[in-house]
Amino acid sequence: MSRIKNMSRGGWIVIGIVVGLLIVPSGVAVAKALAYTGIEGTNGATATLNKVDVTSGGQLLTTEASPSNYEQYGGVLENACTALTPTLPTGMAYVMQNVTVNFLSVLPQLTFGGYSNAQSGVVLYEAATSANYCSSDTGGLVNVAYPTGGNSGSVDVPFTPGYVVPNGYQIYADETGMSGTAFANGYLVPSADAPVSPQVGTNGKMTLPHAP
Repeated sequence: MSRIKNMSRGGWIVIGIVVGLLIVPSGVAVAKALAYTGIEGTNGATATLNKVDVTSGGQLLTTEASPSNYEQYGGVLENACTALTPTLPTGMAYVMQNVTVNFLSVLPQLTFGGYSNAQSGVVLYEAATSANYCSSDTGGLVNVAYPTGGNSGSVDVPFTPGYVVPNGYQIYADETGMSGTAFANGYLVPSADAPVSPQVGTNGKMTLPHAP
């Protein structure tokens, strides 16, 4: 104790410097901990940065798209061809999550050789807006919807995680032996985030096969 009490001024200065060096790194660490190191993205239209939210338990909070980007397209079906989705807005593509077909009136199923042959159904095609599938009858086959058991009612055609319709393309519903409605549900995304070409090849009009 007497040694500390009798220490020279120079000795106290040295101790002060050492203590300072021990304290500074922890202060720097605190400053670094305050820096943002998360995930940021833009809204697809401007340079505005949007930070991702994380819960206290470390779970990422996110949605597929802003609610304002969700769109439902539809039309009346009556033994004809209908453009189910419209011309998409400039610079946007459409992620279709499902199509709901409401069969209001249908023809009865016919049975041949143990198979039930559907007389009613809706075939979904994708074609370039400029081509207009309804007049050209040439498009890429997307999916088919049949009335359940040959009876009227609603049939859902899901697309998981989603079917991308690039800008410049449309979904068409080609219906046979039925009347009703169909609605496509999905959301818009920037064209830069989507493929520039359709997900299907090109083929002609399809004849309704055996019902499942």
